[in-house]
Formats: sequence, structure tokens, C-alpha cells
Amino acid sequence: MADLVLGLAKYVVEGVMTKAQAAIEKEDGLRRSAQSNLVFISGEFEMMHSFLEVANAERVENPVVKTWVRQIRELAYDVEDCIEFVVHLDKRTKFWLLVRRMVPSCGMVPPMPLDEAVGEIEQLKARVHEVSTRNTRYNLISDNGSKPIVVQQHQQPEAAVGATTSNMLAEARGATKRQKGFADLTRLIILENNSSRPAPADPFQVISVWGSGGDHGTTSIISNTYDHPEICKDQDFHRAWVKLLHPLSPRDFISSLMAQFYANSPSRQQNAATIGVHGLTNMQVFHDFERLVAKKRCLIVLEGLSNKADWDTIRTFLRRIKDGSRVIVSTQECEIATLCIGPSYQILELKKFSDHHSVCALLIKGSRDARIDELGNYLAKARVDSPAVMCVWGTDDVGKSALVRKLYDERRLQQQSDQKFDKYYWVDVSHPFNLTDPIEEKLLKDHQCLIVINDLRSKEEWDSMQAALAFKHSKSSSVIIVITTDQSIASHCTNDVELVFNVKAPEASAASDDLFKNKGSEGDGDKDKNNTRTLFGRDPQIKELGEYVSETRVNSPPVMSVWGIAGVGKSALVRKLYDERKLHSNNYDKYFWVDVSRPFNLRDLYLSLLQGIHSEKDPIEECHSLLTKHRCFVVIDELRSTKEWDLMQAALKPKKSKSVIIVITTDKRIATHCINNEKLLFNVKALEAAAASDLLNEVHKTSIQDDREKEVQGLILKCGGIPKVIAAIASSIEMMIKMNVLGSFKHKFMHHLETNPEYDMLQDLFDWIRAYFRDCPDYLKPCIFYLSIFPQGNIIRRRRLVRRWIAEGYSRDSHNESAEENGENHFSELLELSIIQQLASQSSSTSLNVDTDVRMVFCQVNTFIREYIVSQRREENLVFELGDKSALTTQRTGRHLVILKKWYRDKIVFERMDFSRLRSLTVFGEWRGFLISESMKLLRVLDLEDASHDVKHEDLDKVVKWLRRLKFLSLR
Repeated sequence: MADLVLGLAKYVVEGVMTKAQAAIEKEDGLRRSAQSNLVFISGEFEMMHSFLEVANAERVENPVVKTWVRQIRELAYDVEDCIEFVVHLDKRTKFWLLVRRMVPSCGMVPPMPLDEAVGEIEQLKARVHEVSTRNTRYNLISDNGSKPIVVQQHQQPEAAVGATTSNMLAEARGATKRQKGFADLTRLIILENNSSRPAPADPFQVISVWGSGGDHGTTSIISNTYDHPEICKDQDFHRAWVKLLHPLSPRDFISSLMAQFYANSPSRQQNAATIGVHGLTNMQVFHDFERLVAKKRCLIVLEGLSNKADWDTIRTFLRRIKDGSRVIVSTQECEIATLCIGPSYQILELKKFSDHHSVCALLIKGSRDARIDELGNYLAKARVDSPAVMCVWGTDDVGKSALVRKLYDERRLQQQSDQKFDKYYWVDVSHPFNLTDPIEEKLLKDHQCLIVINDLRSKEEWDSMQAALAFKHSKSSSVIIVITTDQSIASHCTNDVELVFNVKAPEASAASDDLFKNKGSEGDGDKDKNNTRTLFGRDPQIKELGEYVSETRVNSPPVMSVWGIAGVGKSALVRKLYDERKLHSNNYDKYFWVDVSRPFNLRDLYLSLLQGIHSEKDPIEECHSLLTKHRCFVVIDELRSTKEWDLMQAALKPKKSKSVIIVITTDKRIATHCINNEKLLFNVKALEAAAASDLLNEVHKTSIQDDREKEVQGLILKCGGIPKVIAAIASSIEMMIKMNVLGSFKHKFMHHLETNPEYDMLQDLFDWIRAYFRDCPDYLKPCIFYLSIFPQGNIIRRRRLVRRWIAEGYSRDSHNESAEENGENHFSELLELSIIQQLASQSSSTSLNVDTDVRMVFCQVNTFIREYIVSQRREENLVFELGDKSALTTQRTGRHLVILKKWYRDKIVFERMDFSRLRSLTVFGEWRGFLISESMKLLRVLDLEDASHDVKHEDLDKVVKWLRRLKFLSLR
């Protein structure tokens, strides 16, 4: 969101610079002092604009800088208003002369006298000077007077390796926000042993510790974990810390490890010195090392890893290390940090030192058992009703105790105070049963305890325990979790059926995963007839995509691109066609689906295409031979940069080919770069409402009660037709209905999606939104922000929206195109991104290469994007609404006022508002004459298109008399 606000500020400042320059050049009537002041103002805004150009979103998250950016934007608005109001640069004054002739009774206010104009410009100069000096006063732009704080990561050339520093830092801080706290390295080391992560290629698991702005704080964080009592008391751990020297000496490296393993082992400390000397003088140390590390797990810290060659060497020595060992890699290079983990990683923030520097941990990303999060929801409900007993039951083979132990350990090491208990007890019930060492009743009264009773086998056992605990009469906030194999025992232990959790075997895949992306096997293996799935509302697009593929076959090179926003179902759509062709078509004899690895590695592409082919030839030549001799259907999924494609195409574009290559990406610029024919650019848009409902029913599977149907449909509408969001919401609807939280979830929809770990699968979508708002052109950012003015589901005329953009100054004349032509271009760009959507009645299948937005008259704002903008727009004080909950305490000032249908037309509330800076007024529902105020002197847009009741003649008189800066008026 910071990127969107930053872009809005930049665009406003740019407009002021243009108008100030025009005033200087054209206004001969101004006094020299006024012209001099305008020169000063223009120069200062030029410097402010330069600052905004280099201020990335990470920097703007600093509260001080955020305030300064907001002050720049507000000042720019005021200067622009003054220039138009006083100097009369407005090119539409002829319109008002015509209106004055038509309505002579209104009486136009004469222009402001020159003396008053000069005075107002003088005041603005003083304000501009004050805002400019604040950057020095609060050290906003530089550290130590010279070194720039702002790192322009988003302006660097696209990297063909890994994610950029700014993207990784944004991802880590997003995880901190969702988890409501920093991650803990010690906790990661302890809990990783019980995690459900996929087995890595090596017997040890790696955690990379990386500092985004240098190595400050990295060593102390690792040291605290290395010497933590929980780690040191584990007798099964060898510990060693090696500071890597360059060049790396394998013999010295192994010797250092051996010496420290013995030094940190209490029973062998006396032999440490001997072992170290032996290692330096005898090559047998390598064999001794292998025997030693095969017996016990190791915790090894590698400080200062800086290149891939050293890492490859170290890995060869650690391959025989015992399973469950840990390696902590400390590095300042983000590429090295990701390389050590592998293509699929997650990043967590350990500590934040400044806006541009945090210490982060990277670890392998696996499929977290969804049952843990579900169990956590049960525990949260139990805490609300505490003291409470919740029961976990299931057969012996489903891992009940391991599941509860994972949650128990997470809570025990949890840093968030709202989820933490004071005391933790794990009790394994002895058999034969013997009630010994009962938990003291005093503890339950004085503390918030989490108690686990594991392996309860009878109701009598529970009755005896309950009597000893006196739990029924306790007033504490404690929770007891009972684990048993018998459902009747579970029901006996608690008086709340909603606190009985049945553990079942984990399913192969969760419904909230990428629902339709079934990757199957790569290459030309068996054609699995069950490898296709149903897509909802996509039949016309499947057919159209097939036409694009047919067109691609006769193109040279035979490459087409499929693009659209994250989560919209691009891969699912292509996968559907891929599977259908694989099952029913004889046009191709080999099929390859290639997921671009992260960090990017060209070798993975060769391995995917050349699997089973053993040759000593150049892999590029082998790929050429493959694509030329065979008719291949190749899909390259998740391409993220043009450089990645430039590296790939040497292997993928032979001179003569019978194959077809489909590239999938979220960026239209990348999609266009990959092809030489714009007719082969396929855009995937969001689902329509009917298809979204079908998808909901498919995922949810059980029927929804009639009294809940309306609430559920309202929730699905907020998903904006994005399949990934719909699937995530649908999978948790049952739980929301049971806990009666549908209403609150809908009210704080975006907050829940961004912060609830249950929806972590959507973070790539939020990452895409943040990246798009950061990288999209500044001229589009005000247009996107402006869309939040329209209520959810409101139908908008296309020309109405474009004309409003022009009136607000968001679409301007350029050297080659008029403001209206630029506005139409903005509209088309947002339509392709599904930020603006077609109405269901207008959207129909289109033939190849027909521009879908040419015929569009009406549109809607994507509700998901709108929710994202609205969730954070209030703090910017730009848009304010009068709705069903508006009262005297409601926000009373802003640039854009929206009056909703549900607002009770309260004249007292309305007259207490400040309209001195209001630029647009949009009314939905009943019209009242008092909704026009004489204080709306700067109003540019008066939109009454959705207002009911007729506007009276005296209302129009007020419009002409009071709203002298008006540029857009709609009375339809």
C-alpha cells in the first residue's frame, strides 16, 4: 500500500511542477515577486520529486518519512489549487463563460485581486520552505549527512538469480505481520525436528541467516541460539562454529569441526587438543570425521559463506552426517542464502534494526500440516471459554500425540503474549493407571496453564483426575487437552461438543492449495486418464487458448505467452489444455511442464527437457535436436524476468521447430518480451460471479443453510473472482459458521487474510499486489487508488470513469496523445490486470486477437483489489465515506467524499465537516439540496449519476455560483 501512496504523491508533485512552470512562462500579469516565488516553489518541488523517485516502499514505512510524504502530497495539492484558482491556468474557463450567459442570475465571483494572489503565493512559499527543511531536521534523506539511506532495489536490472533484497525483506516483514511477532532462531532449530517438511536432498537441514543491510546483529542472534540452554543440554548434538577463511582449506575446516565436537562433548574434553593436532597432521582425519558425525546429530554454524564453490565443497563432507543435523549458514549475500536452501524456501524476520536492515532466516518451505492450524483454532476457542477441556481423539495410526506435541511446543516457545500460557505440563498417563504427583490446584488458580493428558484410556481415569484437579470449580484461564483413541471418552471429558477434535490421516493435498494445478509427471510418460480436473467458468477460455496454440504452431518462433495476476488461475488453465492434449491429441509426441526454479538455474531447465537422455554434447544443441526432431508441447511456468527468458531462449528457439512453447507469467511486459507477435499474447482474467459460486460449492462440498447463504455469498463476492482466494475462503467456511464469525470476518476481510496463518497460501498473491504497486507506472497509481471511491458491486460507465480521471488530473495530455486517449489506455491496462472487470452480461468468448475492451460500456471494480485499497486508505486522509455507521465522530475531512445510500441524511453532521480541500463529491442514493456547500470552492468533480430524486433548478444555481473549479458534472 505504501507504494500506491508514494506513486500518488509523485504524480501530484509532477503535476504541480508542470503547472508552476507554465505559470512562470505565461503569466505576464504577475508581479516579479510572485514569479520569483513560483520559481522557488518549482525548484523545491523538483527536489521533492527526486526524493520520491528514490524512496522505496520499505523506506516510506518509516512513520516519520510517511508523514513527510503525506505533507508533500497535501502541499502539492494546495499549490496546484492556488495556481489554478489564482493564476487561472485552467483551460476550461470558456465553459464557465458559456454557463454564465445561460444562467445570468447566478453571478460569478470576480477573480482574486493581484495583491491577494501575491500574498497567497508568498504563504505557500513559506510552507514549501518549511516542508523542505524538515528533511534536514529529521534526517529523512541521509545517514551521517551523506550516505543515502534509500536503496533502489526496484530500479536495478532484473536479476536472473533469486529474489532481490527488497523483495525478500518485504516477504520477511509480511511474515512478521502475519505472525504478530519476530521468529525465533532457537525455536526454529528445536521445532524443525518434528516438522512435516519434505525430506531434503541432504541428511541435514539448513537455515540461512542473512542480514539485508549488512552483518550487524547477525552474529549475536546466532550466538544466542548456539549457547541456548535448550540446545546445550541436548546430549545428542555435536556443536561447532567455523568462521570460513578464503580460500577454503578442507583439511583445516574438518580439523576445526573435530576439535570443537570433542571440546563441546563433556566426556571428551580432555582429548580435544590431541584430536586437533592429529587432524592437522594426518589425512585419516577425514575418515575419523565421517565415523564421528554418523553417530550423533550435529549443529554446525558456518560464518561468512560468500560463494557457491565453498558451499559445494562443504556439502560433500557433510553428506554422511546423521539425519536430523542442523547447519546454520551466516551470509551477507541474498543469493547465497537462497542457494543453500534450494528453490523452495520461506523467509522469516528474526530482528529489525532499521527500515532497510533486518536479520532474516531462510529455511526449506514445506507443506505444513493443516491439522495443526485447525487444532490451534480449537485451542483458541477453548481459551475464550476457559477454564475448559478440549479432547483430541483418533486411531493409533494418525499421529494424535505428535500433532498435539507440535502445537504444544509452538505455544511453549511462542513470543506473542496473546497466545502464550504461564505454565506448561505434558502428562503421559501411566498404565496400569496410578494417580500420582497431581498438578497442584493452586497452580490452576494462579496461572494460565496448558496441560496435556496423553493416552487416556477410560472415563474412570478422567473422573479421578478431574476430582484431583478440582478443575470444574477453577476460575483460571487454563486449558486441558485430553488425548485418547475413544470417541466416547473424548465426549465424556468435555461438556462442549465443539471442543472435540477428531484427528484423521492427512490428505494428499489440501483444498486450499492451488486447486486445479495437478502437475503429474514431466516428460512423455504414461497418459494418466485421471490427470484432468474440472475448471469452473473457463470453457470459453479453454477453447480460445486452443486457438492461440494452433496459431502458435505456424508462427516462427512457435512461442506464445499467457499472463494475468497471481492466483487468477493461469497455470490451471494451461494445465487443463496440456492434459487434454496429452490425453486426446496426436499433434504432439512429447510433453514437458517446467516450473522455473528459484533461485533461477538454467541447468534445471536442461534437466527437465533432457531427462533420460545421456549425452556428452552441448545441452543447448541437445535441446535444439529434441525440439526439432519431435513435436513437443512445452510449458514454462512462473517466468519472472526478461533476463531469465533471454538465457532460456538459446535452448528453446531452434531455427526450425515442430514444437510449441507456452510461457506463463504475471507480468505483461515479460509476456510481450517472449514473443514476436502480439497476437499470441493471452490474458487470463478473474472468474465471473456464477463460476465463483460453483467453485465455492466444489470446495466446500456440504450444503449451506439458507439463513447463512447470503452472508457466504457476500464473502465470496469480496474474493474478486480470484480462484485461489475463493478456494482458501471456501475451505474454512464450515469453521467460521460453527464459531459464528462470518460477520466479523467479512467486516475485517483483508486483515484476516493478511495476518491469519491459515491463509499463508495467499501470500504469493499479496506479494504480487505489493510488487505490482511498487513497479507499475506512477501515472496508473492515482487511477488505481481512485477506484476505491466506488462501492462494492457498483456498475460504472467507462467514459464516466475516464472523464473523472481527466478532471482530477490523473490523465493528462502528453506529446503524442490527448488526456482522453491516455485515460482510455489506463483503463485498458487495468482491465487486463482484472483490477477493472467486465460485467457478466458483456463478457462472452472472444475470437482470437479481438480486443475485449473495445465494446465495453460498463465495468466494475475488482472487489478483492478494492478491499485491499480500502483496508489502508483511511490513514492517508484522502477518501472518506458517509455510510450507515457515520456519526459526529466520523472522519470529517479529506480530498474525496462519498455519500452512500445507507447514510441517514443528517444535515447537522454534514454541516460540521470541513470541505475546504474537497476535490470530488460522489452521491449514491437520495439527493438533498444541502449536500452542496459554499465551502466546496475547490471541488472539481460532482458526480450525481447514482443519486435518486431529481436535482432542482436552485441546486444548479448553487453549482454555478459556488463551484467555480468544477470540471466534471454528471446528472444522469
